[in-house]
Amino acid sequence: RQENASGNACQLFTELDIFNQQKWPKVYLKCENLQNTGSFKIRGVSTQFAAAKDHFATAGQDTADLQLVTMSAGNYGRSYAYAAKSLGLTATVLMPDTAPDNRARMLQSFGLQVERMPSALLMEGIKKHEEAGKVFMHPFDDINLIAGHASLGLEILEDVPEVDVIAVCC
Repeated sequence: RQENASGNACQLFTELDIFNQQKWPKVYLKCENLQNTGSFKIRGVSTQFAAAKDHFATAGQDTADLQLVTMSAGNYGRSYAYAAKSLGLTATVLMPDTAPDNRARMLQSFGLQVERMPSALLMEGIKKHEEAGKVFMHPFDDINLIAGHASLGLEILEDVPEVDVIAVCC
């Protein structure tokens, strides 16, 4: 047992025996860690990329010319890299210089250009890339990204319409 910030005890289920003692009638697991990128983030990124491609095409531009830029050192960056490579898009990730080197190498392994800089300069770096014609893919504040993430909840409700509780790890 462990106490949270408000002093309430919460049970951590680190062993199956403890989990089974709860006497819940049914428990369903949606293992988003088994996605190609290891998290649910690919859901949002794929929706975000599709919207960017549609917008580009609607503007009469060739989607093959679409160039993207984002900022990330986490799971968003990994999903962004995976999607960009899968779609054959040119993409850049701006990363805080405090991020571990292995994160930059991992993103580069997908064929992305990685630029490291102090966190305080990330938005300035994004603006420079936008001025050069790249489309900024926001790593969290984007309605298409959020809608893609929400597809997880819709799938749960389709599979288990009478669900009582959904616990989400993010």
